[in-house]
Amino acid sequence: MTVDLRVREFSWDDLDRMYQITMNTFPRDIERIGFNKKTFKQKFVPFHMDKWVQKISRQVYSKVYVGEIDKEVVAVTTIKRMNSAWYLSGVMVDTEYRGKGYGRKIVVNACTNAYSFGAKRIVLHVPEKNLAAKTLYKSLGFEHFERVARYVRDPGKVKVAFPDEVNLVRIDIFDSKALEIIDKCRPPQSVRVYRSKLPPWHIRVLLRAFRTEIMEEYAVTYNGTWVGICNFKTERGKKGEGLVTIHVVPEYRGNGIEKALLTWSMDKAFTLGLHQVAVKVDEKHSELVGACETLQFISKQALEGMVKFC
Repeated sequence: MTVDLRVREFSWDDLDRMYQITMNTFPRDIERIGFNKKTFKQKFVPFHMDKWVQKISRQVYSKVYVGEIDKEVVAVTTIKRMNSAWYLSGVMVDTEYRGKGYGRKIVVNACTNAYSFGAKRIVLHVPEKNLAAKTLYKSLGFEHFERVARYVRDPGKVKVAFPDEVNLVRIDIFDSKALEIIDKCRPPQSVRVYRSKLPPWHIRVLLRAFRTEIMEEYAVTYNGTWVGICNFKTERGKKGEGLVTIHVVPEYRGNGIEKALLTWSMDKAFTLGLHQVAVKVDEKHSELVGACETLQFISKQALEGMVKFC
């Protein structure tokens, strides 16, 4: 007989068990990123502190839920505002408790609460090959809106010069103008889903204060005009993976900017002593896909973006 899952908000005392479930679910991801138990716990400090801010402001930005059986945490998920949508992530059920409907219950609980907080749509990404998860989300009303590929390769001192008049300018990680440029780079269906928006000021303060990664954001400029955004991040003090995200406005694509940005990120990862560099690519940015293939990046994983409109 399947025992009913009790879903509640996480507490700080749950983090050891949450880390264990994460290790059981995503061991390779934890290794490549360079996480350990300490950095894992630091990731949840903003969520923990935001719980107290929510009580004062009565405005909800994020929630972390755990599901427990006989007082043991066996499932986890997180839902938070991302731009103007709510983003569902980290849906995990510990190995021996899978196939009992617990994943469905904790997802439904998170989505139901998000609706009560005013969510108009909920977004998630799921590995394309995870058919069980995709079937679950489709049964709950989620539909496809984008496909994102993850390309990886070793760092290296390969250097491709930027085209004439193209430069990188370091900007703040919460620059509102960067969000405007990113929306210009997205396909219409993705803009409809994301509608970029800065997080509330108190969340920005928490994220700056307790950030565990090195994160740098750059404007790609042509003759001083912003034509793209490049973001690079990696866990602080670790020798794991450098993750680069590249956005280029459509009319400036294909003139060498993508290849130059990729080799710039490879060089940066090499300088930091990282073991690999990864880039997430929207399949509709064909020039970036082509640049990855030319530079011998390997396609490791495809993620399907799904959305549910409320």
